[in-house]
Amino acid sequence: MFVTTAGRTNENMTAEARAIAFELKMDFVPRKKRSVSAIQEIVKDDCLVVGKDRLELFPLGAAEPFFFHPNSAMFRIKRLMKGESDPLTDAAKLQEG
Repeated sequence: MFVTTAGRTNENMTAEARAIAFELKMDFVPRKKRSVSAIQEIVKDDCLVVGKDRLELFPLGAAEPFFFHPNSAMFRIKRLMKGESDPLTDAAKLQEG
């Protein structure tokens, strides 16, 4: 897996992406106006994109990214209250207890 920034980036976002890559022992790949899929064609790996207020995971070959946003808790809780499933808890295979 490698780390890059969102398409519209700035120095702070780049610094944060580099720090995350360092902490996770991953390569940082500069965006250079390329799409994530274009970089993935070269690198052949999953990609973690550092955006302004969220992180997005782009699995290699996936059509849509998986993302986390700090405010996502509200709509996730609302889904659970309606008896709907939550993709994050499903993926983590969380159980009561």
